[in-house]
Amino acid sequence: MSFADTVWIVAPLIPVLAGLLFFMKKRQKTVDYAEGQAFKVALPWWVSTIERLVVAALLTLFAVIASKIYFSVSADSPSPAPISSPGPVYVILGGVAIILPLTLLCANVVSWIVPPLRSANQRAFGSNGLSFKTMNVGLIKAALVSGVFGLALIGIAAIKPWSS
Repeated sequence: MSFADTVWIVAPLIPVLAGLLFFMKKRQKTVDYAEGQAFKVALPWWVSTIERLVVAALLTLFAVIASKIYFSVSADSPSPAPISSPGPVYVILGGVAIILPLTLLCANVVSWIVPPLRSANQRAFGSNGLSFKTMNVGLIKAALVSGVFGLALIGIAAIKPWSS
């Protein structure tokens, strides 16, 4: 991999990571963040464990589907060859930016559909004045922003500005 390819991989990611760190610091000072943390403390451990397992299973499923789509559309082969250009890095990061919030939303839906999980969530919501809707509105907004960001990364990978 050339120096220019390395720069194309690292340089755009530095401001994004800096922006995410800045956002995390600001977010930790909001009322919504404090309410969410209080909800997590009130939620039984077994519900959190089941929700994490559902997230892991859905993330794996969505990642497999996304990789199948990517390899069927692109000319790349699914071999474990070393990365020779920034394109696959952009595609992977873009895919994660799209898939992760969707996975979290789907896990929340599963947690709401299963009656014992829903009643445990409602008890935790009741003690904090939150609801399923208010908790997911923020996640939907994050999914929209993250989805646009992911599509932009995949678009950059398709344009391949580093090859000109």
